[in-house]
Amino acid sequence: MKKRGFIRNLVLFALPLFIPIFILGTLSITITKKFIHEDINKSNMNLLKQTKENSELILNESDFLRLIFDNSSMVTNQILSNNKFTYEDLQLNNIVKELLTTSVGARPYIHSIYILFDSNKERFLASGDGVVNMKDYNDKVWYDSYNAKNKNIYDWSEVRNIRMYSFEKSPQKIVTLYMRLNSTEGVLVLNIFQSYFEKGFNSLILNPEQTLMVLNEDNQLIYCNKKAEEIEKYNLMDFKDTEGNKILNIGQEEYTINQTISGKYNWKYILITPSSFFYKVPIKITQMAALSLLISFLLGLALTFYITRKNYSQVKRILLILESAENGYPLPSFPDRIKDEYGYIIHNILKTFIEQSYLKTQLSERKYKLKMMELLALQSQINPHFLFNTLATISWETIIHLGESNYINRMIENLSDILRYSLESPSETVTLKKEIENTKSYIEIQKYRYGDKFDVIWECDPYTEDIEVTKLLMQPLVENSIYHGAKEKETKSKIKIKIKANSEYLDISVIDSGKGMTKVTLMEVRKKLETDVEQYEHIGLGNINKRLKLFYGNEYGLRIKSKYNFGSVVSIRIPISPS
Repeated sequence: MKKRGFIRNLVLFALPLFIPIFILGTLSITITKKFIHEDINKSNMNLLKQTKENSELILNESDFLRLIFDNSSMVTNQILSNNKFTYEDLQLNNIVKELLTTSVGARPYIHSIYILFDSNKERFLASGDGVVNMKDYNDKVWYDSYNAKNKNIYDWSEVRNIRMYSFEKSPQKIVTLYMRLNSTEGVLVLNIFQSYFEKGFNSLILNPEQTLMVLNEDNQLIYCNKKAEEIEKYNLMDFKDTEGNKILNIGQEEYTINQTISGKYNWKYILITPSSFFYKVPIKITQMAALSLLISFLLGLALTFYITRKNYSQVKRILLILESAENGYPLPSFPDRIKDEYGYIIHNILKTFIEQSYLKTQLSERKYKLKMMELLALQSQINPHFLFNTLATISWETIIHLGESNYINRMIENLSDILRYSLESPSETVTLKKEIENTKSYIEIQKYRYGDKFDVIWECDPYTEDIEVTKLLMQPLVENSIYHGAKEKETKSKIKIKIKANSEYLDISVIDSGKGMTKVTLMEVRKKLETDVEQYEHIGLGNINKRLKLFYGNEYGLRIKSKYNFGSVVSIRIPISPS
């Protein structure tokens, strides 16, 4: 109670201090964050635009080269198609070779140029070498890429590592541009030093926390300002072919992604910025607001502690009086006079508590007695109290009169067993084995009475016999099946008694193939069971339903299913360890 009172007072006194500071801090952070985010996003997109323009200066050169070699493709194709060169062919070859060499020499970013025609794939033109055989040339990976590419795609690119000569210690990293020639089926391959792109991109002013990446249409990394191990956390496939800004969560960190796309080769220019970079100023404002909230909290805490301590001594005294009254201890002395509201509470609550405690005890005793009386009345309702001695005398007289044990004698013995079982210790529970024995005695009597009107089939799990249940659960169910099922049917009926159990519940079902009930009758019976209305036709079912609710709780009771001219099922589910 002391803790609850402290928390309540803390909310009462500290909350008014928190709310204004919290609202002011939140508005400041939100507004500042919005403007800074928009400004940095705008700056990032301008940076990407500049990166895109720098790279497209090189990419657009490919259109000029394609135009040159596309116009001379017929001549070039003729040179490649001849197995033996004439003097004219040699001159043409030298012209084309010189054109390729000049194109490479005039552009320092170009590593080499290849020209291939589909009509003759054994030979191609290479800058610096002229006509070369494919099988003799060191760089052949580009040829496989060209053959694998869909012919509907005219321009594409890839990043490759090539080693042109065997004496080179390490391969060179190049960006290869593929351009299909328009006049004939063939391709112009432009190999560009990747380092040239890197020089241009490195000249851009980037914050050390930002990551700039350039990807081709297949998400191959063409450039990045960070080392490979620093970008392993990014999944390059996450960057779709969409422009604009988006938020991406990587691990425990949040990043803002700015992206633009080049129209020609679908290169993606991506700038990744940690969200913390955007919010340095808002973070400082947040820290100031948090400090203000902390100071407010400490002030509220001190004020709350003072008020709670002042009030708790009075509350503690009230609790001591109530506890003493509840446990029968001598009550503490009352204050001489009422000084404040606590003195008034002590006098009135104590008086009310004692009176209500006494009345509650009386009410509990009355409820217990009423429940026991109702339980005894319900059990005695099933069978009247017969005199066991009289029945025993009649049984012996029957044996003496007929000279031997007979069916009349056995009926009397079964009836005596049923009465003794019903009337002895009605409030106690019994094992399921005893309940089954009593039910079998009842069935024996009814067998003599109705002859071959019905058969009984038992289906019982053997390990259920020691389970404790309340008395007279099964006999009224069987009685109901006989009187309202088998008795009303002209042909012979079957009654099946199924007993199953698991770790929590015991299920008892009595299934008969008797006359059954119509839907209207079934609904009426169910309604009466739910409302505890007396049922004169199904008195046994009503009695069991009441006793189940009294003994096990209101959530337990009978479940009835029936179909006219087909039969009925009455089932019980009770907890194995009743509370």
